[in-house]
Amino acid sequence: GGTDFTTGLPFTKDWNGLVRCYTFALPFLRNMLIGNLLFCGVMFGSFEWMQRQFPSLAPERVRSQD
Repeated sequence: GGTDFTTGLPFTKDWNGLVRCYTFALPFLRNMLIGNLLFCGVMFGSFEWMQRQFPSLAPERVRSQD
């Protein structure tokens, strides 16, 4: 279990303790989601940019045999 930083005591092991723990974690979740979105945007965006700058990185297109 976690520790309630306002009292220094462990969270109770019931529904109220779980809700209190998740409530205290919400600011960290927001920062994590923002960081993940920014990181993914930079990574996927840079890969797309690299594919356009260097065509050898782009996937090959295979023509079907009709």
